[in-house]
Amino acid sequence: MKLAILTKTSQAVGGVETYLRELVPALEARGYSVLHWCEDTPGAVIDDIRGFGPDLLFVHGIESAKTEAAALELAPAVYFAHNYDSTCISGYKRWKRPAFVPCQRTLGVACLAHYFVNGCGGANPLTMVRDYARHAAHHAQLGRYRAIVTHSTWMRDEFSKNTHGKVPVHRVPFLVDVKPGEKGGRPPESVWRIGFLGRHTALKGGDVLIAAASRLAHLSRPVEVWFMGDGPARPEWEH
Repeated sequence: MKLAILTKTSQAVGGVETYLRELVPALEARGYSVLHWCEDTPGAVIDDIRGFGPDLLFVHGIESAKTEAAALELAPAVYFAHNYDSTCISGYKRWKRPAFVPCQRTLGVACLAHYFVNGCGGANPLTMVRDYARHAAHHAQLGRYRAIVTHSTWMRDEFSKNTHGKVPVHRVPFLVDVKPGEKGGRPPESVWRIGFLGRHTALKGGDVLIAAASRLAHLSRPVEVWFMGDGPARPEWEH
């Protein structure tokens, strides 16, 4: 079977690339012929995928909706939902006003009315219109996929809602290599250690952890919060 995996970037910038770094060798070891097509690779064109002749496309999000539409003409496709690019103007999927709450809306023209009132994104109307056009174009492609898969129940429900049940949406487990017989050591009894492992960006909630940790002085042990990873919010979190 020939499988074409489509992604935005070949750079290791986050969870998508980490996931594929483990997945592609595993697929090849099982006998699949795999083309990993990255949108930002110099000279990358749709003809590269067409020439490969895939039996299935496994799409992990690409920037250009026009490129996505052209790719979907080539073979049946499955979409892996890693984020809200297809269901939210800003990609944050939350309101800041009157309070921070998850947004429950499906993407549509009415979202433009909420954008500034509820603090969905920034303050530039041109950015709002540009981002809406791009995300709405991706949203329009969702119905062309044979299936959508994702890692969490939350994202499964999000995409089921945005496809109105017309596309099967499945939750699949994380690829975790568990070695039998390994046992983790117990932390020392003199301190509680809380670890954050992930990309340092507001969407991941590290700032919430910092704020929460400052309120834990009443516990019977001191608290240490450890941050592992990197990202644009790292300088602010370190401060």
